[in-house]
Amino acid sequence: MCEILNFLNLFNFCFCREHEEFISINAYENSTRNWNMAKDQSLTFHKWFEYHVKNLVVSEEVKWLAKGPNIVARRFSAFVINGYKFIIEGCERQTQNFGVMVTSSIVRFRNKEDENPEVENFTYYGVLKDIMQLDYYGHYEFVLFKCDWFESKQDHFGLTLVNFWKLIYKSVPFVFATQVK
Repeated sequence: MCEILNFLNLFNFCFCREHEEFISINAYENSTRNWNMAKDQSLTFHKWFEYHVKNLVVSEEVKWLAKGPNIVARRFSAFVINGYKFIIEGCERQTQNFGVMVTSSIVRFRNKEDENPEVENFTYYGVLKDIMQLDYYGHYEFVLFKCDWFESKQDHFGLTLVNFWKLIYKSVPFVFATQVK
């Protein structure tokens, strides 16, 4: 698994940078350039990558990733990873092992006109809703956790308070199982 993650990091560095250059050719107003580029990159990368790889001499790993996963995925109600047994909400009766936490680096824009976004680590808290295993035709398998993410803040004692009534990031529910604690 470490080899796959190392490969994905290299993949992310090389192809994401190239895609970023590709979309930067599009003309944007200077005041919203970074904001629009980040949005476009997230919305168009998968199609660009599939088309781009067809015209390149690349490794077999990259070709398999560019094809995308098999349309049939496995689902689980429980999964053991990172030393924890995670169980989807609704299946757990005695303990509550459906809570998840992910720390991620994010690019934070202050507003649409921000030309110097900041990169910072942010911890997300959520509830595990579904577990899926994507298969890249026997070459790679990735387990994804689908989660509901909630607003959180620290109180004056430094304790984290999670507001389970306030959902955030509804359109981005998935994380790799390897990222979760």
